[in-house]
Amino acid sequence: MPDASQVPDVRVMLGFLGKSTRKGHWRLYLTLILNEYVEFAEDDVVRSRSLGREESALGGAVVWVRREANLLHTRSVSREAQADFLRGDIAAGFLRRSAMQRISPAARGITPWLKAACLTGGQFDTLCAACTAVPTALVLPEIRRALGLEP
Repeated sequence: MPDASQVPDVRVMLGFLGKSTRKGHWRLYLTLILNEYVEFAEDDVVRSRSLGREESALGGAVVWVRREANLLHTRSVSREAQADFLRGDIAAGFLRRSAMQRISPAARGITPWLKAACLTGGQFDTLCAACTAVPTALVLPEIRRALGLEP
C-alpha cells in the first residue's frame, strides 16, 4: 500500500482465477472442484496477484475488487447432492414442520447457531461460507419470523 491514509474501499477474495464466458469479465473459482465461483467485470478489479507456493500449496490468486462491484455468485450442485442433503436429520425436521407452525426460538439451539454463524450481523447476502451453509428453510421469511429474526 503506497499511502496508508488512502486505503481503497475493496473486497478481497481468494480462489482460482479464470476467464468468464462473458466478454470483459473474470471468474474466481472458490472451490477445488470448480463448482462455485464469483464473476465480476474486469474494470472492477483494483489489484490481483498469484499466490506463491509458500502462501498456498495449490496456488490460486488473491483479487481485490471495488466494494460496489456487481458480483455474480454461482454454485452448481447436482440433484443427487441436493437429494442427499434433504435426507439429513436437520432438513427432515424442517420439512416435517408446517411453514405456518410456530417454531420455538430455543428449539435445539437453532437460533443461537444461526445468529452466531452470520458474520455480517444477519444480512444473509454475503459470499461467506457461514451464510451459504444455512439451510434454505432458515432464510424463508415465515421461518425467520418464527425464529424471532424478523418482526
